[in-house]
Amino acid sequence: MTTTDESPISVANLFKWLTIMMLFVVCGCLFINIRSQQVAKGKEIQRLKREQVSLKIAMQNVEANIKLALAPGALEERLGIMESSLGPVSVEQTEELTPQMTVAR
Repeated sequence: MTTTDESPISVANLFKWLTIMMLFVVCGCLFINIRSQQVAKGKEIQRLKREQVSLKIAMQNVEANIKLALAPGALEERLGIMESSLGPVSVEQTEELTPQMTVAR
Protein backbone atom coordinates (compact mmCIF):
# COMPACT_ATOMS: atom_id res chain seq x y z
CA MET A 1 0.00 0.00 0.00
CA THR A 2 1.37 3.34 -0.99
CA THR A 3 0.70 6.80 0.37
CA THR A 4 -1.36 7.72 -2.71
CA ASP A 5 -3.92 4.97 -2.08
CA GLU A 6 -6.92 6.09 -0.09
CA SER A 7 -7.81 3.91 2.80
CA PRO A 8 -11.49 3.55 3.73
CA ILE A 9 -10.73 5.22 7.06
CA SER A 10 -8.92 8.50 6.63
CA VAL A 11 -8.83 11.78 8.44
CA ALA A 12 -10.79 13.48 5.64
CA ASN A 13 -13.53 10.81 5.73
CA LEU A 14 -13.74 10.99 9.53
CA PHE A 15 -13.98 14.79 9.39
CA LYS A 16 -16.68 14.61 6.69
CA TRP A 17 -18.81 12.15 8.71
CA LEU A 18 -18.22 14.09 11.90
CA THR A 19 -19.43 17.26 10.15
CA ILE A 20 -22.53 15.49 8.83
CA MET A 21 -23.34 14.10 12.27
CA MET A 22 -22.88 17.53 13.87
CA LEU A 23 -25.27 19.04 11.31
CA PHE A 24 -27.86 16.37 12.20
CA VAL A 25 -27.47 17.15 15.90
CA VAL A 26 -27.73 20.92 15.36
CA CYS A 27 -30.78 20.56 13.10
CA GLY A 28 -32.43 18.23 15.63
CA CYS A 29 -31.82 20.70 18.46
CA LEU A 30 -33.24 23.56 16.38
CA PHE A 31 -36.31 21.50 15.51
CA ILE A 32 -36.91 20.61 19.17
CA ASN A 33 -36.45 24.24 20.23
CA ILE A 34 -38.84 25.59 17.59
CA ARG A 35 -41.43 22.92 18.36
CA SER A 36 -41.32 23.62 22.09
CA GLN A 37 -41.78 27.34 21.40
CA GLN A 38 -44.81 26.54 19.23
CA VAL A 39 -46.34 24.46 22.01
CA ALA A 40 -45.68 27.19 24.59
CA LYS A 41 -47.20 29.86 22.34
CA GLY A 42 -50.22 27.64 21.68
CA LYS A 43 -50.81 27.30 25.42
CA GLU A 44 -50.42 31.08 25.85
CA ILE A 45 -52.94 31.69 23.05
CA GLN A 46 -55.44 29.34 24.73
CA ARG A 47 -54.94 31.13 28.07
CA LEU A 48 -55.49 34.52 26.42
CA LYS A 49 -58.64 33.25 24.71
CA ARG A 50 -60.04 32.05 28.06
CA GLU A 51 -59.15 35.41 29.62
CA GLN A 52 -60.84 37.23 26.74
CA VAL A 53 -64.03 35.22 27.26
CA SER A 54 -64.05 35.98 30.98
CA LEU A 55 -63.48 39.69 30.29
CA LYS A 56 -66.28 39.69 27.72
CA ILE A 57 -68.63 38.15 30.30
CA ALA A 58 -67.57 40.74 32.88
CA MET A 59 -68.18 43.56 30.37
CA GLN A 60 -71.64 42.20 29.60
CA ASN A 61 -72.42 42.11 33.32
CA VAL A 62 -71.30 45.73 33.71
CA GLU A 63 -73.35 46.80 30.68
CA ALA A 64 -76.39 45.02 32.13
CA ASN A 65 -75.87 46.78 35.46
CA ILE A 66 -75.57 50.15 33.70
CA LYS A 67 -78.77 49.53 31.76
CA LEU A 68 -80.49 48.49 34.98
CA ALA A 69 -79.27 51.64 36.75
CA LEU A 70 -80.45 53.83 33.86
CA ALA A 71 -83.88 52.21 33.73
CA PRO A 72 -86.80 54.59 34.29
CA GLY A 73 -87.64 54.89 37.95
CA ALA A 74 -84.34 53.45 39.22
CA LEU A 75 -83.14 56.83 40.50
CA GLU A 76 -86.47 57.63 42.15
CA GLU A 77 -86.40 54.22 43.81
CA ARG A 78 -82.93 54.88 45.21
CA LEU A 79 -83.96 58.33 46.42
CA GLY A 80 -86.98 56.75 48.13
CA ILE A 81 -84.78 54.17 49.84
CA MET A 82 -82.44 56.90 51.08
CA GLU A 83 -85.45 58.98 52.23
CA SER A 84 -84.25 61.98 50.25
CA SER A 85 -86.35 65.12 49.87
CA LEU A 86 -85.58 65.24 46.15
CA GLY A 87 -88.33 64.19 43.79
CA PRO A 88 -89.30 64.13 40.16
CA VAL A 89 -89.66 67.51 38.45
CA SER A 90 -92.22 68.29 35.77
CA VAL A 91 -91.26 69.61 32.37
CA GLU A 92 -92.69 73.07 33.11
CA GLN A 93 -90.40 73.47 36.11
CA THR A 94 -87.31 72.56 34.12
CA GLU A 95 -88.21 75.07 31.41
CA GLU A 96 -88.43 77.76 34.08
CA LEU A 97 -85.06 76.79 35.56
CA THR A 98 -83.14 76.71 32.32
CA PRO A 99 -82.72 80.52 31.85
CA GLN A 100 -81.56 80.88 35.45
CA MET A 101 -79.03 78.10 35.03
CA THR A 102 -77.57 79.61 31.87
CA VAL A 103 -77.29 83.05 33.52
CA ALA A 104 -75.59 81.54 36.57
CA ARG A 105 -72.75 80.20 34.46
